[in-house]
Amino acid sequence: MGLTDCKVHASISVCPATLGGTKLLYTYCVPSAASAEDVLKTLYKGSTGQFAQYVADIKESVRPLFIMAAVTFVVSMLYIYLLKWFAKPLLYISILAILICGVVGGLYLF
Repeated sequence: MGLTDCKVHASISVCPATLGGTKLLYTYCVPSAASAEDVLKTLYKGSTGQFAQYVADIKESVRPLFIMAAVTFVVSMLYIYLLKWFAKPLLYISILAILICGVVGGLYLF
């Protein structure tokens, strides 16, 4: 079991422990590939007592996840449909505004 690098101060009195070995990657402490199998075995055996709860939470959250995916799809399709109606007028208005600003700026500098 490795320890993460942390600075102990007034609000943090003990550094957190990790389940597996870690290695330094740039400025981040990441789990090492060699310890991944050991970590999964430890979690699966239930030594932390939380792995079964994690799986149960994922199983119970399937319906909300599907609802969020469906709502995201509907909102995306609505956005694309509305963009179809607003893109062309917005394009012509911006081209006209650039033309008018160019003419007015040219007359001002002349």
